Amino acid sequence: MHTSRYLLMGAALLTILVMPTGSSAQVVRTPVKGKIFNNLMADGRTLGVVALKLDDEKIECAIVGDPLPFDANFSLKFIHTVVCEDHSQISLLTQGNVTGFLEVCSPGVAAVSFREISIPDLTRPSKGLFAGVTGGSLTITGTVNCQLEVDMKFEGYVYLP
Repeated sequence: MHTSRYLLMGAALLTILVMPTGSSAQVVRTPVKGKIFNNLMADGRTLGVVALKLDDEKIECAIVGDPLPFDANFSLKFIHTVVCEDHSQISLLTQGNVTGFLEVCSPGVAAVSFREISIPDLTRPSKGLFAGVTGGSLTITGTVNCQLEVDMKFEGYVYLP
């Protein structure tokens, strides 16, 4: 009888130890929105700043966009790395297309509008506020002017623990 009781207590303890708790297993869809101000560099990279609101927290960040190889489906394709003032970091795979021509600036250069979708790149490091990101999607709309300044607005969500 004592053996049965000890086996049942051991089984109950093992169940408690391996059962995920609500807090560690829970993933929250967290709203994100903000603005990006970039400059297009001669090598095709972009460099700029981000003012973002993650849920209710406002934070300032830097952003670098590294162009990816040509893709017939997307005229715009980047890996964007965002590093914030508190050292939070996330990388995003961004793909999109030009949606309109606004002005011919000079031969070979035009001001354009565009739309992109960014998703977290889970193969790259995430830190701080973005630690443990498991997914998400941002919709970006923007323009590139004749001085190669890129202004964007974005809105969407990320899944965070």
